[in-house]
Amino acid sequence: MISHLSILRQPWLSYIYDGTKPIESRANLVKCPPFGKIHKDERLYFKQSGNFPVTGTALVKDRKYFTENIPETLRTYQDQIAIDDAYIESKKDAKYLTLIWLTNVESLREPFPFVKHDQRAWIVDVQFKSYSPLEYIQNTNQERKQKETLFDRIIRGQSK
Repeated sequence: MISHLSILRQPWLSYIYDGTKPIESRANLVKCPPFGKIHKDERLYFKQSGNFPVTGTALVKDRKYFTENIPETLRTYQDQIAIDDAYIESKKDAKYLTLIWLTNVESLREPFPFVKHDQRAWIVDVQFKSYSPLEYIQNTNQERKQKETLFDRIIRGQSK
């Protein structure tokens, strides 16, 4: 099963967790994920935009793709997407719309870090490290110590 990572801003992430937003939507000018890439019963993970951990998960109950009448479609599902008229207006030129109905939405008991270095707001077939959050912290601290040691050697003029 393919897993997806959806990066969201607040308050929409909270709206997913509290049930106010049972449909996730992505409206874009260009064809990009999740358009054409997400399917029923696939796993979705959520994280807040910025340097935040992955905090929740859901399953895809259903999905629909649209290439016409996007503002009208957004208006039809406005309450379930938790958007206002200004948002719909901002998407008036969008050419691609994905609506994703969510089920089994859960907050993770132990959120885990995920670092990305690009502007994507959606990652298809996301791969997470296989270690626990504690192991992540330990590995990160070990890497930091190695970098500090190398830095100290350089500063002191020691090459090895």
